[in-house]
Amino acid sequence: MNVKNLAKQAFEDSRPESPKASILVVDDDQFMTTLIQTHLQNQFYQVWTRNSVDEAIEVLCNEKIDILLTDLKIPGSSGLTLLDQVNREFPSTISVVMTAYGTLDSSINAIRSNAADYILKPFEMNELSEVLDRALQKKELQEEYQRLKNTLSSIGKPSSNQPTALMEDVVMVLHQLLCPDHVFMLYFDMSQKRFLPWEFGNLVLSQKNLFSIEMNVEEHLRVFRSGKMVKLHQDQLVRFFPRSSIPEDSKSSLSIPFQNAEKTYGFFVFFFEKEFQWSIEYLRLASVLTSNCAQKIENMALTKKLEHNTIEMVESLLRSLQLKDEGTSVHSDRVKDFTRMILEGLQMSQEEKETILHAAVLHDIGKMAIDLSTLHTDKPLTQDQVELFKQHPIRAKEILAPLSCFSKIIPSIYHHHERFDGKGYPDGLKGEEIPLGARIITIADSFDSMTSDKVYRNALTKEEAKNELLLHRGSQFDPYLVDLFFKQLEKYSFS
Repeated sequence: MNVKNLAKQAFEDSRPESPKASILVVDDDQFMTTLIQTHLQNQFYQVWTRNSVDEAIEVLCNEKIDILLTDLKIPGSSGLTLLDQVNREFPSTISVVMTAYGTLDSSINAIRSNAADYILKPFEMNELSEVLDRALQKKELQEEYQRLKNTLSSIGKPSSNQPTALMEDVVMVLHQLLCPDHVFMLYFDMSQKRFLPWEFGNLVLSQKNLFSIEMNVEEHLRVFRSGKMVKLHQDQLVRFFPRSSIPEDSKSSLSIPFQNAEKTYGFFVFFFEKEFQWSIEYLRLASVLTSNCAQKIENMALTKKLEHNTIEMVESLLRSLQLKDEGTSVHSDRVKDFTRMILEGLQMSQEEKETILHAAVLHDIGKMAIDLSTLHTDKPLTQDQVELFKQHPIRAKEILAPLSCFSKIIPSIYHHHERFDGKGYPDGLKGEEIPLGARIITIADSFDSMTSDKVYRNALTKEEAKNELLLHRGSQFDPYLVDLFFKQLEKYSFS
């Protein structure tokens, strides 16, 4: 057998039994679709190529397509029209946009049309492979999310959006169902990586006893892993609980986990002052409730991950468009760095800090939606030019508002040109009426702008910029945050 045949045989041996995924490529450039088809077939994808929207719809109606890879510019119709139709009629197909027209409006519209990702032409084939891999991961995540959502029972379905509050909702139902004399629960704290006690109802135990109970968690988990509840009569209680931590007069207990196949999120423990006769129906109902609790907690995590992926995609889009203006791109990164410095000096949750950092990266996204070319001048701006510039926080809000995952980020972007004395824009908010994130970004943005070269002036020194912040402390800037920023600059020897 010659070398060519050996190579062919090796390729055939490596080919999986089923395709990696099915992909429909839509582009009016036949040469491009042929190149993509050849590459993807070598990556073990099943590939269809079409050159118009009508031809693409015909394939979608007759074949199970995992990924639609479409150009935005298609003769006779637009890629956005195709995306909208796929979103309505073929929800199991995930879409990826490719375009040579990297405008903010068209890309944002693609995201609104449920596109999972985008790629700017021209691109390398390995870049395309990475984008499609991300799209497949997102598709799998969405399918898992939908599967979990569909399995939720209507029985006692909780409405809370916080894990610990959700547990309390469920335990209240269980309390009414089982009528225990004492209740407590343990939940898994992600930050501390261990189970912590959560008091409920008539439970009266000292912190020492709670800690003693916590030391018996592993014994419970051993039983839970076998898919069972822990049902104990009086003579069995000491096997799972130190005698000193068992409520007085307790004669039986029931421990119910809320867990899925991979994780135990916590468990409830009920003590009874009688020998409890456990009804199979009641135990089955309790199992459904706790299972729903675990599934909804998992849904929360999946939703949070989807939201995080969307935010990162928009940030990546913004950076791609800003590559045409290196100064703008570097400015966003520096504003984020200065914002992080200030946040390190504040007592806030990590989630709150991440929200403000995302806002710092995106604070100027509105500028991409207006024509600022007339503002790049060394002459004083006219009133019309000033009013045009003031539009960018409003345009930022208009761009991001339709995407629910930006709801907490938008206020810091929209108000980052407000002044502490109320003389800023767009709403003239004053003092602590201005969101904290906006007050922080105002300082970070101003400091970086002052220490950067502009068309109309040279960069100020760090000391000169600090003097400007000090001069406008209490008028333009939050005085406490200015003082904190100076401390952080000194801490990092940034002077």
